[in-house]
Amino acid sequence: MLPGKTCDDFTKNFMIATFFTGFFALILKPVAEAYGRNEVFIAFNLAFFGILLFISDRISKTNKNMEGFRASSSIVIGLSQVLAIFPGVSRSGITITAARFLGLSKADASSFSFLLSLPLIFAAFMLKSYNLMSKPQGVQFELFNCAIGMLVSFFVGLATIHYFMKLIKRIQFGYFLVYRLILSALVFYLLK
Repeated sequence: MLPGKTCDDFTKNFMIATFFTGFFALILKPVAEAYGRNEVFIAFNLAFFGILLFISDRISKTNKNMEGFRASSSIVIGLSQVLAIFPGVSRSGITITAARFLGLSKADASSFSFLLSLPLIFAAFMLKSYNLMSKPQGVQFELFNCAIGMLVSFFVGLATIHYFMKLIKRIQFGYFLVYRLILSALVFYLLK
């Protein structure tokens, strides 16, 4: 990220998007757990949101950066991220899709999307740790080992993001569309 105003805009938008994701994810989580595990629904999500990502990249005519990016746009991205609680919806894919529809450049949409995952991963770790520690019977849980696992995952994730960002600048989202369509077809095939 660039220093100065761009950095301030990024921080503001990051906090707004994260708040709306967390708030509405807690509300919709029971719905996702009750209705989102259907295999046909998962296969549909894989195909539909892959197509949506491809379309968003194709029709986006602008390449804005985070400077001057409106709070309302961050709310939309945060709300789109909530959909990732439904299986078959890629968290990074849906946030990049929303950002591209809003005119954010592919590079900024991707970096914003990947960084948005960090507080969610941390919150999920804390919640799962609390749940396991509050029900120790039958569960052997070692906080230290889990913390090491989280740290390793964090640094591997950062390295992956670094190289993926280089890759995403050179390739089209059509490749991701093909991947998701194949995966969707495979799920449908296995349902037979």
